[in-house]
Amino acid sequence: MADKVRYYLEQAVPELEDLEKKNLFTKNELSIIMRRRTDFEYRINGRQAKPRDFVKYAEYEMNVEKLRKKRVQRIKPKKTGKSPSEYAGPRRILFIFDRGTKKFAGDLSLWMHYLDYAKATKSINVVSKILTNLLQLHPTKPEVWIMAAKYEADENASMRAARAIMQRGLRFNQESVVLWLEYIKLELLYVSKILDRRRLLGIQSKHEAEQAAAKDTDPNDGSIKLPDLDIKDDLKSLPDADMSMLGSPESNPALRGDIALAIYDSAMTSTRLNSKQKHEMSLKVLQLFDKFTDLDRFHLCQHVISHLMTQHDNDPEIVLLDILLPIRHVAHTDQSFPDRLKLTITKYKKATNDKIKPLFQAHIDKYLEEDLTPPLDPNLKLVLQKFASKRASM
Repeated sequence: MADKVRYYLEQAVPELEDLEKKNLFTKNELSIIMRRRTDFEYRINGRQAKPRDFVKYAEYEMNVEKLRKKRVQRIKPKKTGKSPSEYAGPRRILFIFDRGTKKFAGDLSLWMHYLDYAKATKSINVVSKILTNLLQLHPTKPEVWIMAAKYEADENASMRAARAIMQRGLRFNQESVVLWLEYIKLELLYVSKILDRRRLLGIQSKHEAEQAAAKDTDPNDGSIKLPDLDIKDDLKSLPDADMSMLGSPESNPALRGDIALAIYDSAMTSTRLNSKQKHEMSLKVLQLFDKFTDLDRFHLCQHVISHLMTQHDNDPEIVLLDILLPIRHVAHTDQSFPDRLKLTITKYKKATNDKIKPLFQAHIDKYLEEDLTPPLDPNLKLVLQKFASKRASM
């Protein structure tokens, strides 16, 4: 073990000489650093070594590197090309984590420290290597597949690779509700980003075009408005569209979120999920859909609620979801709210389950509260009050 420790310490000699030459550290400070490194090396090479020892060693080296950078800014040594001390620190830290993960391959926490540092230093090749190793060593950990897919989608802007990772992950973890939900979320985020790109580029759907035309106050001025130069940065952060994303939401189901619905359907037919898991997942999917305000949430939620109704048509809470769907994503100040409210009340009157009445009334009462802001339209409020009093007398 002593030979191994000596070998690793000798690798740092050029770096230490460079630090002293540039007056970034004194001889006494370098001696202290070497003593600490020697202690850490003996500790991580011993039989009683623990994953935490590698983390502490790496953290110590990170602090040394931070101190070196601060002194470089303050002293500003003469530049003589790329010297050993400039790259030795990060390289040593990555090497410490690499040795640690080889010795404790099953410790996910140690891998996460390794990955976080590789991302922080923008070591792209190292990040790819870490993720590849993680997927091979921990195929039954859903969080690993989710992390790898997010990296491909967010950092590499490769939705194709992200999908492939999620699909492979589900082969190993079909019973993971979290993985199914994250796959659905991944697809929704992608569609949302595509729609953002279309808006920035001026590509509008039929509905959006009609709204824009209605707002145009001077159609005959003959001018062409150019996009703001500031949107270039926004465009860079958005993914490139693939062929399946051409067209508009009206003509292309993919832009309405139907891929996410297909994933949901696959989860519902999976033999690895029990009925309770499927029910809970469906409710979580509805909550997820609610967050994507730029998508057709009515279309998405209707699909899930329809499935729930086929499985739990006697469950008052599920029936209530179906009744309230028309006004689920519509504010009480919206122009379409009166018509949607009328449709909701009509659906309620057709319901035969008496247990729905108190649940529905509790929801309607929210619109009659005095502190509702902005206040409900007086005519609508009168209609709801009459409806509430009629239900109370029955």
